[in-house]
Order: sequence, then structure tokens, then C-alpha cells
Amino acid sequence: WHFFCRRDFLIRNQLRFEDIIYVEDRLMLLDMLMCAERVAHMDVELYYYVQRDTSILHAGKKQRFDRYIPCLFRLMERVVYYEHDSSLDSGVMAVLSQWRNVNAFMLLHNAFRYCDVSVSDSCLDRLASLGAYPLTLDWGNRLTRSICRVMNIRWLWMTACRLFHILPRRIRLRF
Repeated sequence: WHFFCRRDFLIRNQLRFEDIIYVEDRLMLLDMLMCAERVAHMDVELYYYVQRDTSILHAGKKQRFDRYIPCLFRLMERVVYYEHDSSLDSGVMAVLSQWRNVNAFMLLHNAFRYCDVSVSDSCLDRLASLGAYPLTLDWGNRLTRSICRVMNIRWLWMTACRLFHILPRRIRLRF
């Protein structure tokens, strides 16, 4: 539903889904886009995805997120690897930069919600080592950019993480 490609393109470029639980579709899409000579976009809704509060996706997010972190970092490493390719044009570089920022934002936001403070702190260190932190502020809506500003002030973000985790669980569940 997200993308279509010819089978011979996959075979010719030796592209396969990686054997991981999460983000395998994003890794595959990234590799496909980097191998493609041309890409077309159709602004047509062909698929309508419905998430229900009772679905398995919403059960046990904390436990799932602990397994999700290494997969997200694998994706981040791949994006950073491609960003170091000097032959890419500026449009592709801009998309990779945005993808890096969006995935770093999602990682930090979910670590904030589902992990203890030490995990958030180590995620910041690892993102910084990849060159993915601090985040750039040239994407997203006003709320997202405001949250990114807080994330980019490390002591402030870590204080927010600490304060969030001392809130009663019923209040934290609203975030």
C-alpha cells in the first residue's frame, strides 16, 4: 500500500526485507529509493488504515518499545550512511535529512513516554554520535518544532523526562 516496484528491480539490486521485527519496511523503502533511477509519486488515497485502541499495536507499548529501539537505531545508521554519499543531489539529501530528523524525534518522543530516564539519556548520546542530535527545526508543525527546541536543550529535555516519570500513571497515559 505504501509503494510499488517491479520484481526484477528487487532481484537486480538484491533487495530483500531484513529479518527484524520493526522498521523492516522503512529500511527496505530507503534501500529501494537509493537504488532507484526514477521514482513517481501519486497523491491518491488507495488505502485507508484504521487503528483501533483495542488492537495488538496498542497493547504493551513499553515492552514493544524496548525491542523497537535497536531497530530504529539500525534505520538511523542506514540513513546517516546514505547521507555521507557525496554523489547524491540536494533534493535527495534534503529528504534523507528530514527522514533522519523525523526518526530521531520519534525515537526520543517514545523513549520519553515508555522508557526510564537513563534510556532517554543514552538515546541522546547515541544520536549525537551518529550526528543526528541536536535535531534540525526545518520540518513539522509548530508543536513539533517547539518539542524539538526542548529536545535540543539536553538538560531541559532530561528534566522533562524526570518530571514526566514522577507523574501518576493515569496522567502519563494521556500523553
